[in-house]
Amino acid sequence: MSEQLSTDTLPTLDENLSTLGESDFQTFGEQAVALISHANSEKALQELRVALTGKKATITALSKQLGSLSADDKKRFGGYLHALRTSINSAFDERSGTLSALAL
Repeated sequence: MSEQLSTDTLPTLDENLSTLGESDFQTFGEQAVALISHANSEKALQELRVALTGKKATITALSKQLGSLSADDKKRFGGYLHALRTSINSAFDERSGTLSALAL
């Protein structure tokens, strides 16, 4: 991964939460984890973190839509989003540890 993050390489999701299924979240997570695992510097990793989980990130926008859903949909989509965030954050932590170890 270059020092400059290209938005063309970021995985995408439909911006309407109710049109998404579990497989959409899984695919997004797999693509995000693959990108994270190829980050070659702390700077590149931080750029990815902001792009994937920051204020303007797709996941954040989808999370804001939970309030407008029925109780059943909130539970279902909330679970998908939680699993996605957990997977992505774990990948960030793992890659950060790897990069730190390589820097020693």
